[in-house]
Parts: sequence; structure tokens; C-alpha cells
Amino acid sequence: MKFSNTITVYSVIPQRGRTPERLQKAVVKGVFWDRTFGAGFSKRGKDEQDSVTVMIPDRPDVPAIKAGDIILRGEHDEAASAAEACGFTEDHFVVTSVRDCRYGSRSMHHWEISGK
Repeated sequence: MKFSNTITVYSVIPQRGRTPERLQKAVVKGVFWDRTFGAGFSKRGKDEQDSVTVMIPDRPDVPAIKAGDIILRGEHDEAASAAEACGFTEDHFVVTSVRDCRYGSRSMHHWEISGK
């Protein structure tokens, strides 16, 4: 799998006590980024249903990604907080699920990351 997008992953590292969480940055190149914009309507009104799916090839240089991590499209600087990281660009999301797609041909092994 060969893709042309680059992402910056900020892994959230919780801290104990009053110390704020830390972010560990990793830049991953060669990923697929798919953003969907949508809305649903119900008795309560409009409900945003935007979502993002990122496919990352299974390579040794890819960090472990978990729910709660923050992913930004493109390459970005270090961030001291989640709010600062999200302020770099509007093309960002918080990971809600990670799907292991390491089956079939070795060249097709990847991770599918979803979020909002």
C-alpha cells in the first residue's frame, strides 16, 4: 500500500496527581486520509456526523495508536497540550477506534484508525 498523505500523531500520556498530561509526537508518512462530512436530522434537531478514517501501513516506524490520541493531517510542531495541538489545523480528530487489518497479503497489512 502506497499513499501520499502525512499525519502527526500526538499520543496522550496520562500523568498522576496534578501534573497535566503529556503528548508524545510522531510523524507518519505514506498514509491514506479520508474525511466525510455529513449531518443527520431528528426530533432534537441537526446532528453532526462528520468522521475521519486514516489507513496506516503496518511498518516498524509506526507508533502504537490508541483511543484518545490526537491525529492531525500534515506535519506539525511539538505541542504542550491537546488544545495547542488541535489549534495547529482544522484537519484533526480524536481517535475513537483502532482496527487491526493485518491479514491477507503482507503488502496489504495496515491499521484503520477512525475518529471524530
